[in-house]
Amino acid sequence: MMVPIGVLVIVQVVVFAVLAFVLKRLVLSDTLKAVAQLRQVEAEVGHKEEAMRRRLEENSNAKTWRPRKSRARRVRRPKRNWPRPGLR
Repeated sequence: MMVPIGVLVIVQVVVFAVLAFVLKRLVLSDTLKAVAQLRQVEAEVGHKEEAMRRRLEENSNAKTWRPRKSRARRVRRPKRNWPRPGLR
């Protein structure tokens, strides 16, 4: 029994189309899941950045910056009077 070539070509085209559709769905679904997860992570990071920015502004508004005074006193060294006149 011989099958005409036209029927074989049509069957091969249909099988190829079904395989291409299935592979496309698999790849596209994985890609969409990854994009959704990436957007979720970006949103979380954005919220954390905003909270840090607010906290930084609260702290900067609460205290005005001024240079810190030095607590160390200047130590005066005694004068060196060498050689002593009486030790010669």
